[in-house]
Amino acid sequence: MAKKFEHIISKNISGIPSVEIAEVKGFVQFAEAEGIKYIFAAIGKDAQSAPIEFFFPYNGVVYKLKAMGFFTVTDYYTAQQKGFVNASDFYASQKGGFDNYQEYSQSKQFGVDKKEEFEKAKETGFVQYFDSFLKKYEGYKKNKHTSVIENNIDNAVKLFEYAQQKGFKNYKEFETAYDEHYPDLALLTDAKEKGFKTADDFFDAAAKGFTKSFEFDEAKQKMIVTKKEYDDYQYLKYGNINNLGFDEYQLLGILRELPNGKKISLDELQKILELEQDKYKRTFAGSDAKALPVWYVKKITDTVKTESFLQTNADVKKQGTYDKQNKNFEIFRVNRTKVYIDASNVAHNSFSNRGGNPVYRNIRLMIDELKLWKFTDITVIADASLRHKAKDDEELKRIQKMCTYHESPSRTQADKFLLDLIHKEKCIIISNDGFDDWKRNDFWIRKNIDKLRFTFMIKDDRVSLPGIEKLAKENEG
Repeated sequence: MAKKFEHIISKNISGIPSVEIAEVKGFVQFAEAEGIKYIFAAIGKDAQSAPIEFFFPYNGVVYKLKAMGFFTVTDYYTAQQKGFVNASDFYASQKGGFDNYQEYSQSKQFGVDKKEEFEKAKETGFVQYFDSFLKKYEGYKKNKHTSVIENNIDNAVKLFEYAQQKGFKNYKEFETAYDEHYPDLALLTDAKEKGFKTADDFFDAAAKGFTKSFEFDEAKQKMIVTKKEYDDYQYLKYGNINNLGFDEYQLLGILRELPNGKKISLDELQKILELEQDKYKRTFAGSDAKALPVWYVKKITDTVKTESFLQTNADVKKQGTYDKQNKNFEIFRVNRTKVYIDASNVAHNSFSNRGGNPVYRNIRLMIDELKLWKFTDITVIADASLRHKAKDDEELKRIQKMCTYHESPSRTQADKFLLDLIHKEKCIIISNDGFDDWKRNDFWIRKNIDKLRFTFMIKDDRVSLPGIEKLAKENEG
């Protein structure tokens, strides 16, 4: 590195013998060897322009060097040492913070004029893979999901800055997302976490109100077009534990809602059922007429089948009696004796296994206690995970012989399944769970669940059910 000379602005010197040195390296080496401290800079057009030449006198001879657009000899020398071929590139590189011509030249190739931006783009792969991006750029702009990409990305730094705005840390992340047609990292992450395999499915699902891939996949299989329709399907499917036709299930629901002692004609029932079915009808492509969707399982196709269902279905018989001669149904319900047991809660709650694995034995003891109080219509509702946690399988076999045992449908929370059943049946539930989370979001549960819920305590072989004696006596009366 040449020492820093002091420069003196001057005019061209004449009348003295001169030697023009062809290159800056020799000029500097000679000046340093002879101890030259001051270098004269012959001004050009004005004081702000670069000098025409540099010179210094020595032993009656003036030694000259053409300035070539450099403002100082030191700049000229430094530029040459760093590979710059002209002054304009050298000063532009200094302004941008580049250390050598190779860096500067590479940055110019990508249309970048600041080193800091260039380095960030380079570190994250946007410089190295910019050519790869350009080959895919038009495809990204044409895709319906990634067409939001900016239209003027003509260098690596612009691409880097755009990708940063969309949440990407490096080019590989960006390319992976855009190749899969996701316009930003958050959407890609959301789609993967929810199990969506393609961007088309993800965006289609979102437009229709779906947030879970398995729901959307099932909806597609059933030709369900919106989340609301899917929820309607779920309601009819998962509350329908006896595999009734959806029309049968709805008819049973209608009977359950009628007041005790009510008489209703077959024609009235049919009309109410049709009104309930109207809630599920929708239009199909090419027609304005509404019809029940293909997923709706219909078993009541005429009045003969309606009458048969009203006379033979066990759950219908619990609601009252059908008079075939007069073609009416009279609601007549015995006192509520149906009991649902929150299996997981009971299995986990006893003095002997606190903090340990759940045991079916607790459930069996609970059933024994309920039967002592003459409750015979007992249903145990368990989630699918219980059979993997409880180890006393022999007790499960005994339970299944003693009462009805149901596992909640896969991917359905046992609590939701159980509470939906309680809501529909309005029967009692055995559980120490206060269902506080559900109370916050469901008005009916908040107002009614504590009226129907019986808490318990299990110690050794003894079960305590406060309040059950009073209910049992009311049922007997």
